[in-house]
Amino acid sequence: MSKRSPIWLYFSIRDEEKKTAQCDVCKTKIGYKYSVSNLKKHFFKQHPNIKIVQDKCSVESETVLNSGDETNNEQGASESTSSDGNFATEVIEPMAGPSKQQILKRKQETLTSYIPRKISTTAKHKIDNELLGLFIFDYQPFSVVEDRGFRNFVNHLNPSYSLPTRQTISNTLIPLEYEKCYERAKEEIKKVVNICLTTDCWTSVKNEGHMAITGHYIDNNFKMSSILLSCDLLEENHTTLNLASRFRDVLKDWQLEKKVILVVSDNARNIKSAITNELGLKYFGCFAHTLNLIVQDSLKLVTDVLDKVKNIVAHFRRSTVANTKLKNFQKQFGIDPPKMLIQDVITRWNSTFHMILRFVELQDPLRSVTGLLDARLPHLDADEWTLLKELCDVLKHFDEATKNISGQNYISAALVIVLQRGLLNICERMKTENILNSTKTVIQSLEDGLRNRLGNVEYSNTLALATFLDPRFKIYPFKHDDAVENVKKLVISLLTEIINKRNNVENLQHSNQPPQKSSESSLKESSSNTFTLWDCIDKNVIKNRPKSSSASSRAIIEMQRYLEDDILDRNCNPLDWWKNNHYNYPYLSEIVKHKCCTLGSSVPCERIFSKAEYLLQERRNRMSHKKLSQLLFLNTYKLQFSN
Repeated sequence: MSKRSPIWLYFSIRDEEKKTAQCDVCKTKIGYKYSVSNLKKHFFKQHPNIKIVQDKCSVESETVLNSGDETNNEQGASESTSSDGNFATEVIEPMAGPSKQQILKRKQETLTSYIPRKISTTAKHKIDNELLGLFIFDYQPFSVVEDRGFRNFVNHLNPSYSLPTRQTISNTLIPLEYEKCYERAKEEIKKVVNICLTTDCWTSVKNEGHMAITGHYIDNNFKMSSILLSCDLLEENHTTLNLASRFRDVLKDWQLEKKVILVVSDNARNIKSAITNELGLKYFGCFAHTLNLIVQDSLKLVTDVLDKVKNIVAHFRRSTVANTKLKNFQKQFGIDPPKMLIQDVITRWNSTFHMILRFVELQDPLRSVTGLLDARLPHLDADEWTLLKELCDVLKHFDEATKNISGQNYISAALVIVLQRGLLNICERMKTENILNSTKTVIQSLEDGLRNRLGNVEYSNTLALATFLDPRFKIYPFKHDDAVENVKKLVISLLTEIINKRNNVENLQHSNQPPQKSSESSLKESSSNTFTLWDCIDKNVIKNRPKSSSASSRAIIEMQRYLEDDILDRNCNPLDWWKNNHYNYPYLSEIVKHKCCTLGSSVPCERIFSKAEYLLQERRNRMSHKKLSQLLFLNTYKLQFSN
């Protein structure tokens, strides 16, 4: 029988004598003794979703032509012909030859090139999980799977893959992934000895209150890990009792009642009272938030000048004509591309500094364009411009300190003592410079704020321990000798406790073993019976064997070796250093893992709320708080544990 029918693209001959063929899709055997009617009936009935290719040469010809275009850019698309339907033509350009004529080579087509294979369940599940990344990492709305352009794009990549509906994503895939990651996270947290928490509250665009709690700990590989423990709706008033109740529920859910080493939050009285008075946990006010309060209080001394700057900035941000003229003047002064003026926002840290910095940077274009505008803008004299420049020189150090303390992948609590002393040193030195009296007044206010709001942080055991065990700093940031002695005593006490615990475990293991003869008894026994080659050596070993040192002396020795070691470069990660040196300092490294997971700011919660603002957009303003919490948890979990 002549096999010219397109149906043979989907069947293979099983037995030539018995006239049976096998379906390449479902592997069913079908007879074709007189015609291919049985084959067609089977295919149209069992595989109605697969479209039969009528032109058997189309796919192969297209492939050949595309290949020809890639290999020879000068040769246009060539027509392919075939005298037999079972064959396609391939255009091959000769490597050499005077005529450069095309040679047509007949090539047998494969059946698999025309069979739209159905995607397997495993493959579809894998693609579905990758699809979730659009919503977990990129904060895309679920409705993107209904967008025409996106569906066409996915269908072009893989026609066999069917996109899940937005209801399936929202009601099935996201909750399922959340439950799996949630249980894995709980198993991970069970292994944690101590954990540091940060918390903050936020009001969404839907005017709903949320409370977030993040956890931070050091794992066995000396890596700072972070996880979102809760970001739930807080419908009741933000009173001390309500905040403490919600906090207590989270601790109970994650079984962290006895593992919290420090809680970091802003300086609000309600959350501070809830943590210290109601929960009895150790509290530290966010260092970045404290710096912001210090700067804002100090800048009130130059309110008149700042109000002028704000009014000018607001005018250029509001008027398109004025903004266009400012851009043109910037180009004339060589500032290309032009820059926008920055309007400060009270709730955004350091925004006032960035507003002043950009304002001073565009001083020449601003002074030129304001004279040409009809608007009655405030005028800044020479002293006021000088004041703004000097404020930038001071505030840039506070901005740098805020950025350094805002990390969550390292022991940021170790920077509190260092940054406070560094900022105080900056203030003391700048007061001796030849600057305006108004600038000196601001600097004095900043210095007073650092002393009054932060106090003497050197005597905080948590902060001092983190600083001492940071190989970049050790004892050098401490100003007072008694603070150094206090932290040394604390370290020796912790080391002694760890050493005693290990000794107790070793003694317990030895007690469970059968008793063995001591070296002295074995030596006496051997001397009474026989003589050995090692008698004199054994006698000297027994005579000069050092007595087992006490736990406290071993602790002092290890601490002293650590202090005598070289200081680590300031740009290096201290946790990487401890990972590489934990064999040299086996007991100190245990303290680092269990006691130094502390942060100096509550910025991780601020980042959670920044992500929440991306999720609650105009296209998804009806998202429930439960779905918001699930997506935020998956985002932080996947980013932390995806590797």
